[in-house]
Amino acid sequence: MDLDDISALDCELNEKDGRFIINTKKYKGYRKSLEKLIEVTDEELKVIGDAPAPLDNTYSDGKVYCFGNIEVYMHSAFIMACREADSGKVIWKTKLGAYLYTDVDEKDGILYFGTDGMGGKFFAVNLSDGSIKYSYNTRGTSNFLYYKDYVLLSNEKNKPVLINRNDGTLYKKLEFDKFEITVYQQMIIDNDKLYAIAAKGNTAYAVCTDL
Repeated sequence: MDLDDISALDCELNEKDGRFIINTKKYKGYRKSLEKLIEVTDEELKVIGDAPAPLDNTYSDGKVYCFGNIEVYMHSAFIMACREADSGKVIWKTKLGAYLYTDVDEKDGILYFGTDGMGGKFFAVNLSDGSIKYSYNTRGTSNFLYYKDYVLLSNEKNKPVLINRNDGTLYKKLEFDKFEITVYQQMIIDNDKLYAIAAKGNTAYAVCTDL
């Protein structure tokens, strides 16, 4: 399957009834995509039907992320801000230097998210004051997963790595042959194994490797 037929940013990989399914029409209005549901097997990528119409999916930088009475949002293209939900009072603003490309997640008072464009990074930011705990250079992070005490993402060479969630240091590079994961890396972790849509040349593959 030629990667040029798919808008990777619009795709979403899910597990359903023991099958891995790619929906190539996650968002509305980005660009014309393949608009199909594709089953991922160990032998092929198989079109199984038309993609359903998206239900109010909003790009990450257009969302407001609520954590109790605190709201986190993008004040402008490169500036993240935090305000009180009830009063609207702005608590802090932090310059990211890139576009927000993932949802913002919170664990133990730390915000985790990825950016892309203008030098993308994976960030850990303190919810209380907006200070950056660490940033890990990836040249673009549009997806990441938690695994035990680590974060799984692709590095600046489009290879999967595990970094320590607490301090952002590199823990492990995963053996991945000559495959690459694009900036819009689609990944699932199951039973200590990584399943991903990867590329070698201009061809897409379903790949599995041990964590």
